[in-house]
Amino acid sequence: MKHFLRIWLTTQTALSCGLGFSQNWKQVGDGLSCNGAGSIYELHTDTVNDLLLGRGWLSLNTNCDTVRNAVVWDGNNWERLGEITPTGMGFSIGTYNGQVISQGMFWGSNVASYLGIWNGSAWDSIPNGPNTQSTWAIEQFGDWLYIGGTFSKCGGDSTKLVCRWNGSEWEKLVNYYGEGDYANGKAIAVYKDTLYLGGNYDGNAMHTGRANNLSSVYDLELHQVGVGLNSSANVEALCVHNDTLWVGGTFLSGNFEGVDEPTHLLTYCNGELKPYHTQPPSRVTGLKSYKGNLYMCGWFHHDEVDEPEWAGCMNVGMIHNGKAYCLSYDPPYTTTFGQYDAGLRDIEIWNDTLYVGGDVWAFGDTPIRNVAYLDWSLSNIMNLFTPDEPTDTIATFLLFPNPASATITIESPVALIELEIFDVLGKQVFKSQLSINKVELNVEHISMGCYICKIHLANGEVFTKKFLKQ
Repeated sequence: MKHFLRIWLTTQTALSCGLGFSQNWKQVGDGLSCNGAGSIYELHTDTVNDLLLGRGWLSLNTNCDTVRNAVVWDGNNWERLGEITPTGMGFSIGTYNGQVISQGMFWGSNVASYLGIWNGSAWDSIPNGPNTQSTWAIEQFGDWLYIGGTFSKCGGDSTKLVCRWNGSEWEKLVNYYGEGDYANGKAIAVYKDTLYLGGNYDGNAMHTGRANNLSSVYDLELHQVGVGLNSSANVEALCVHNDTLWVGGTFLSGNFEGVDEPTHLLTYCNGELKPYHTQPPSRVTGLKSYKGNLYMCGWFHHDEVDEPEWAGCMNVGMIHNGKAYCLSYDPPYTTTFGQYDAGLRDIEIWNDTLYVGGDVWAFGDTPIRNVAYLDWSLSNIMNLFTPDEPTDTIATFLLFPNPASATITIESPVALIELEIFDVLGKQVFKSQLSINKVELNVEHISMGCYICKIHLANGEVFTKKFLKQ
């Protein structure tokens, strides 16, 4: 099975241009768990040390003993960051002032703690933090490290969902309401100087207002966001993108007035919480903003949707200028319990490259152990959104058919003296000297995808036009 990266783009001149050539998702290094039972729960970029961090239930490929551990990718090799006691799942990893922070079980002065800080050679415990291992979110904002999870105490105080640490002292952010209320803080973001918390919790039982599963947090209280969410919602990812708070997860029907279908992605802006668009039942687990685009991953497969560009998409997508584009049409799957579609748990960008991690054991026919990367820089994806060069001649210049499968015809009232064709990476695939007004070019031999045709005219004009080879 081929692995297609297909993106349909509309330029400012209303020319549709897309990618249909074979583009592999590839395994990162030698991969991780070699017995098919592992999973990456979180990926995180260490910008200070220029590393990609991973946390999950996994092993290095050279050691098939599955453990709950932290790993680091330096661009050449995976390495394990010490040993973390293998009790409980490995959910979260992050950084604080350039040092790696991980959830797990760590020992200091014969007392267990559930957060550790990597000192370069071993883990040191961070005492007095959350009182369980169920930490799902580790994020730094300003001088504070924010922790989200399932716990009943933090810093010695009774609290739930989220707390924070300044390197020496813990501070609770939410008052504690009862023993019986399940509360899981999975995602944290700061939007317009306010802390937002997503997860799976009964906010109505804990605080006033419709604060289920998505809340703003201040004055030790949870506060309703927009119209609020119903109790069946599950928020797994928060991301600030283009002055909007994006919310990923699973949101069933009946939550929004006039919206009867399930959705997986919400936006919050100017006090209004609403679906990005409706889709079949699905789940978004990771969101990342980068150079004007929003990237997402999760469990989703769209066959019949209101956006044809999104149809058939499998688990990885992108939003550019409010419109969705698919980055994978091949299903990741795992072989642990037989072949089946496996979801992706997180998405990250490191050195201009898109990475995804999860339960994945393969992308289509390509073996992938837990972490995959798109072998195509994100900056080159952005090149596809560059409009054709406007010229006075373009109204009478013709390139057809577009898309094309066998031949393209180029015609101009001004003589063509040179024709060049480049792929989206800037590699020249064709060049010819001409002295005619019309030329027919065979393109059967070039791969499927988007190309840029550079035209030199006898009057000195030079301009470009995109076309799609199918």
